[in-house]
Amino acid sequence: MVSSYISSLPRLVFGAFFAIYLFVASAHAGLIDNWTITLDTDTGIEWLDLTESTNRSYDDVAGQFGTGGDFAGWRHANFTEVTTLFANGGIAAPYFANGISFELFEMLGLLGATRSEEIGDSLVADAGGMFDDTGIGTDATRQGFAILSATSVPSNTLFSSEFADITPDGVPSNFSDPNVGHWLVRGGVLSIPEPGMAVLFGGAALLLLRRR
Repeated sequence: MVSSYISSLPRLVFGAFFAIYLFVASAHAGLIDNWTITLDTDTGIEWLDLTESTNRSYDDVAGQFGTGGDFAGWRHANFTEVTTLFANGGIAAPYFANGISFELFEMLGLLGATRSEEIGDSLVADAGGMFDDTGIGTDATRQGFAILSATSVPSNTLFSSEFADITPDGVPSNFSDPNVGHWLVRGGVLSIPEPGMAVLFGGAALLLLRRR
């Protein structure tokens, strides 16, 4: 999935596109934009923009959390933190069938688009990154991957289609891509679900993938 991404447009182009959206839609009450950091006031957790950690592997980024590192004081978000962020931003499971929503466009604007691409008269924008799936994923050598994606068709309507997904065991720990960042947080820690809940989620995800 992520390996098929095409080269990105300058972030300025994407920012101009979302400025139109932000002008007509008010910000979600629980999420506050502090330039490259988004504060979720519901959890007290800060999120670093995905664009600040693109083209780096999970192992590389995880090795930069200590004093003096590129991401000192940050850490990879866990599964529960990512799903809670999506929920607090107004994006509900099962994600595949999320449909058209103002909330997804707002989340893309807040967290930074790791890829933006013109296809005909449309602009496709994604915010994708890796997270820590410890206790959720079944493969100890792989990390989770979560993505928000939206398509704009200016000649038709500003909001055309949206897609969101949170997948345990999404990518290898040594994988890197210019269009993939990391879900990095600092602040409070949300505990991961009980194993039984993880199994149920994994089963539901497999069923959705089969249907697709």
